[in-house]
Amino acid sequence: MNTPSPRVESRLSYAQLWARVPRYLLFLLSGLVVVLPTSIFFMTLVPLSLGLAILYVGVPLGIATLYAARWVGEFELGRIRLGSGIKIERPRWSQKAAGNSEDGGGANQFFRAAFGVLRNSHYWMYALHAAIVNIFLTIFTWTVALSWTTIGVAGPLSLVSNLILPENLSGNRMLLAFLFPELEPAAIDLITITASLLIGLVFLLTLPVVLRGLMSLHVNVAKLMLSKFDTDALAEEVEVLAASRSAAVSAENSGLRRLERDIHDGPQQRLIRLQMDLDATERMLDKDPEAARARIAEARSQAGDALDELRALSRGFAPPILQDRGLALALESLAERNTIPTRIVSDLAPGQRLSAETEMGAYFVVAELLTNTAKHSAAASVSIEISLAEGATDGERRLAITITDDGKGGATFVNGHGLSGLGERIHGLRGTMQLSSPIGGPTRVVVSLPLIE
Repeated sequence: MNTPSPRVESRLSYAQLWARVPRYLLFLLSGLVVVLPTSIFFMTLVPLSLGLAILYVGVPLGIATLYAARWVGEFELGRIRLGSGIKIERPRWSQKAAGNSEDGGGANQFFRAAFGVLRNSHYWMYALHAAIVNIFLTIFTWTVALSWTTIGVAGPLSLVSNLILPENLSGNRMLLAFLFPELEPAAIDLITITASLLIGLVFLLTLPVVLRGLMSLHVNVAKLMLSKFDTDALAEEVEVLAASRSAAVSAENSGLRRLERDIHDGPQQRLIRLQMDLDATERMLDKDPEAARARIAEARSQAGDALDELRALSRGFAPPILQDRGLALALESLAERNTIPTRIVSDLAPGQRLSAETEMGAYFVVAELLTNTAKHSAAASVSIEISLAEGATDGERRLAITITDDGKGGATFVNGHGLSGLGERIHGLRGTMQLSSPIGGPTRVVVSLPLIE
């Protein structure tokens, strides 16, 4: 995230601070106009909602108030970014309700989401900030900024006004003459003009530093109350792991059901027919040897077909070459056995090893995609690209797999079918999958898997 931090802000030069003075003043002096109405609004609604909660009327009113507080807080964060140049990371508001999202229908989900607002501490922090904290902070910073700016500007201007209009000094003459009766009128005028000028210059020269300090107060309070909590990252990680576990279990169940169906419809049927042919052949050996010989040849063909189907199904299991020699050589072996000519371009060295989880996940992904391509794409060639790279957003080391075929295209995600189940398996591995398959082809699948250490 390329956003300024308070540490970067603290290294600004004096000239850079002066360049930011207009932004600081715009934020600080406009704050009272913006914050005062919203503070009065929330000071009224928050106690009213809590008081009416016993009558249940306060519950929807409270939820609406918290939503409004979120909007006001988001607006304040925008103002802070414009005033200071610092972008404060916002909380992640969208949270899945606990439990099965399919239970209870849409109305139940609506109430879960609504009451989830009441359980979310970020909404209450935003309401506290909007109702109480921000108004007192704004009154303080507005007063200091206005006073400091006024004195700083008025000091040098007083020199000009006193020289042009000497009668402005009459009040100061009387005071200094009373305190120091031995002073001459000319000395009193000189002391008055010099003191006004020096005081004004001190306030004017320190103005950018003071304004930056007042701006920092708003930034730090917003970071404390309006930004993400440290525990949010842990909660997000738990949610991601739970979703990944659910996807992995779903993918595993789908894979087992599909494997069971494929075995039942393929090799099992062929083996049953082979058994029947062998029984018939055994009865024909003495009566009709020629017919028996023909039956044996047909049975041999059935055994070969069953063996081919079992080999195809065995791609869903980790082969010995993957465990013994690594992913690169296992994928080369897989490509050689594919019914469509397949080319592999890999950054992995022949002997380079990744973690067992990463290698097995990548092998299953490629095997499943090649199986889908052979069944549905009508392609004449397939290319596989394997590379190691860093994630675009998290910087985590990842294994990127790109499979492209020149088939008819039109591949889509359909629940309960190959690509959908593969997507669940990839999600269970905390990976991502992108599909591009226009009608007429080509089909391109890009898979990114984290390197599990």
